[in-house]
Amino acid sequence: MYGERIRYYRKQKGLSQAEMAQELNMEPASYSKIETNRTRLATDVLEKIAGILDVSPLAIMKDDPIVVNFNEVANNHGTVNSWINAETVFNYQKELVDGIVAARDAEITTLKNTLDIQQKLLQQQSGIIEKLSGGK
Repeated sequence: MYGERIRYYRKQKGLSQAEMAQELNMEPASYSKIETNRTRLATDVLEKIAGILDVSPLAIMKDDPIVVNFNEVANNHGTVNSWINAETVFNYQKELVDGIVAARDAEITTLKNTLDIQQKLLQQQSGIIEKLSGGK
């Protein structure tokens, strides 16, 4: 779940839970609930956490289902609509899917590059072993 990924990225940045809570203007106990998945993660908090940790919100939520409460989607005037039309829902879902696909494509590219580097290192190591063993 997202809490474990947030904890991982936080530790990678060398931040404590208290420091994260301070950055987010919340109590440490409230922040702890985020990392232990004992509270729902609001979109604005997710975006703030991602910004602090220098990761995308999709990296944090990548394997979690995305739940959208369309009753809380604001219109252009900043007021909340109690209904939303099918085209808006479709466009929003398409945007989410496009973002997920782009993140996965970037992950695949990174993995391919890592694999290429590992293969080159393996070839170099094989050559060194062959030279050290006298070409046997």
